[in-house]
Amino acid sequence: MQKLLTLLFSFITGIFLLFFLWVSYSLVTIFVVQPDNNHVPYLVPEHAKLVVNINGQEAFDELLQHLLLEGKGDKFIRKIKELARGNRFEKEYGINWARPVSYFESTYRDQPVRGFVVHISNASAWNKNINMFLGSTSVAKSDKNYGMVVQSKTLSKEELYQFIETCKQGSGKFVKPADTNPLITVHHTSAGKTSDIRFSAENNVLQTDGIIHHDGTLKPGTLNFVLTPADLHFTSDLITAELNDTLNKLIGSNLHFSGISMNYRGTTLSEANGTITPLPDADLVLGFEQATTIQQLVEHIPNAVWKETATSIQVGKQVYFVNQLNEKTIFLGTNKHAEINENRQSIGLILSGSLQPLVTIHGSRLILFALRMNPSFSLGMDFIRETQMCLITMTPMNATTYQFTGAVTFKNEKDALIGILELMAKRQL
Repeated sequence: MQKLLTLLFSFITGIFLLFFLWVSYSLVTIFVVQPDNNHVPYLVPEHAKLVVNINGQEAFDELLQHLLLEGKGDKFIRKIKELARGNRFEKEYGINWARPVSYFESTYRDQPVRGFVVHISNASAWNKNINMFLGSTSVAKSDKNYGMVVQSKTLSKEELYQFIETCKQGSGKFVKPADTNPLITVHHTSAGKTSDIRFSAENNVLQTDGIIHHDGTLKPGTLNFVLTPADLHFTSDLITAELNDTLNKLIGSNLHFSGISMNYRGTTLSEANGTITPLPDADLVLGFEQATTIQQLVEHIPNAVWKETATSIQVGKQVYFVNQLNEKTIFLGTNKHAEINENRQSIGLILSGSLQPLVTIHGSRLILFALRMNPSFSLGMDFIRETQMCLITMTPMNATTYQFTGAVTFKNEKDALIGILELMAKRQL
């Protein structure tokens, strides 16, 4: 279960980390905004599988309103000044990160290519350093105040220059909703699925919403029972082949799941057969496509030992209670009195509650300290510490469409945008 939540956490933090990268460079040019040019000569390839648009101007307008008009963020302003005096950003690429930036992943001649479309604020710095922005396998071109830099490990530099020309001369697109100007928009296409997601910040809430289109193969399963939400709650009857494989790897089985409902409290490190094993402190309702008994499930759980009452098992020092809810549904959890309800409707996906259990580890402070040394995990811990709760849903609209919504609320009514910027400034000092 830890891996399942890690996958969700990685997706969310991946978008935030991309935002943090943009913030890192834009902090030193926050008040250097040049006039815009309505003509954008370089367009994102029309068939790009991933497009991420970052609207820096929208963020700066909101940031300036908070800082200058509402008198917020004095401590943050001091950190910005210290950051600007640091050595981390001495190397300039001539990019104005306060203007809209588009990152994309596409193909050219059946080979992968990725790149940026940006606004240029310093032509001299751009010409001097931009070809190393994405490493030695990247090239760049510019036209007036705009530029494109692309990179591929399989295409020659001559082919990359040709690719840029096709982006300049052909038709392309930016994924940008017409009615709003969100902080970040993400367009992703893969294996018959297309998603358009928007990220924005309002007061103390980071918000996201969007539409996911698929080929009809993503169908809700049957989950006859669900847990009453508590702690970090996750429920889904959308079991893709990848998610089914992940669940089977976790318990070493070849079962076919139709749904899962879980209340997650953290990870416990426990010794089993001389090996320290991470075990979820969680309650789970597992739905299966075919009739499955507790005995069949337990046989697949490594180091599981039946207790005398046959209503619980033990893995290391961790005790899990088990209950056959019906022929296709089993409860497995550390809370004997977990509240379970019957379910008669399609769910989609729900993730709700505090994110703190994602970084809660019982049994070894040394392990937690070691994880703290990992920059990504440490950044995640800092972010989670500042947040109060989250709510992410995927709700079926019809046979091929899902509505995606999400919100992460900061503690103490802290402004979400300033909270993220403060976090980034803290990590850089």
